[in-house]
Amino acid sequence: MSVNTGDTAWLLISTALVLLMTPALALFYGGMVRRKNVLSTMMMSFAILALVSILWVIYGYSLSFGPDKGGIIGALDWIGLTGVGQDPSSVYATTVPHLAFMIFQAAFAIITVALWTGAVVERIKFSVLLVFSTLWLTLVYCPIAHWVWGSGGWLAKLGALDFAGGTVVHVNAGISALALATGIFATAAVNSAGSGLIDGNGKQVLIQLAAIAVTIAFAFSITWFLAKLVDVTMGLRVTPEEETVGLDISQHGERAYGGLLR
Repeated sequence: MSVNTGDTAWLLISTALVLLMTPALALFYGGMVRRKNVLSTMMMSFAILALVSILWVIYGYSLSFGPDKGGIIGALDWIGLTGVGQDPSSVYATTVPHLAFMIFQAAFAIITVALWTGAVVERIKFSVLLVFSTLWLTLVYCPIAHWVWGSGGWLAKLGALDFAGGTVVHVNAGISALALATGIFATAAVNSAGSGLIDGNGKQVLIQLAAIAVTIAFAFSITWFLAKLVDVTMGLRVTPEEETVGLDISQHGERAYGGLLR
C-alpha cells in the first residue's frame, strides 16, 4: 500500500468542505431563531465542532473504526490515535494516510451531532448541551458508524449501502432517509457494492429498509433515555425567566444585536 497524492488531495478538499458545513449550520440555525437567542444558537455548533474534534481523537475514532468487536463496536486499540499515522490503513481508504481518513470521518461526526441542535435551540442549558453531546456521540453515533461504515460492522456485513451518510448522519440525526433512495435507485455501474430495485435487486431495498429501521429504533431509544437521564440529573431546560430574557444573555452574557429584544 502506498499513498496516492491525488486521492489524498481530494480527500483533504472533501474534508474541508464537510467541516465547513458546521459553521454554515450555525449561520442557518442562527437565522431561524429570535434575536435574543442568535449567539446561543450559533455557539452550539461551534462548541460541538471543538468538543467532538477532541473526543474523536481520544476515543471516538477507535470506537467507530477500530478493530471490530462482534459487529457492534470498535475496540479501543486506536485510543488517542495510537497506530493511526501517515501510512495508509490496511482496511480503510488504502491509498491515503490513515490520519487523513480519520479527520475526514471526524468532519461527519461533528456535523451529525450539530444537526440535532436545531431541535433544542432557545431552550437547552449550554452546559447540559455539552454533556449530552458527549453522551450522544459515544452511545449513539459511534456504534451506528461502526455498524454501517466500520470493518466488520453487522449492517455492513448485511450489505447495507450508505451514500453521503444517509444512514449514519441523516437518519441517525432524524433529518432524512437518504439510504432508502439509494436502495431503490442504486446501480452496479455507479457502485459495485450493490444495485437496487430498478436495477433488478429487490433484496437491496429490504436491506436498506432494515438498516433504516434499526438505526431509527436505536437512535430514538438511546437518545430518549439519555435525555431523561440528563434531565433528571442536571435539568435540560433553562428556567422560564432565562428563556424570556434569552439564552444569549442568560447563558453567555452577550447579545447579538443592540436595541430591543424580541
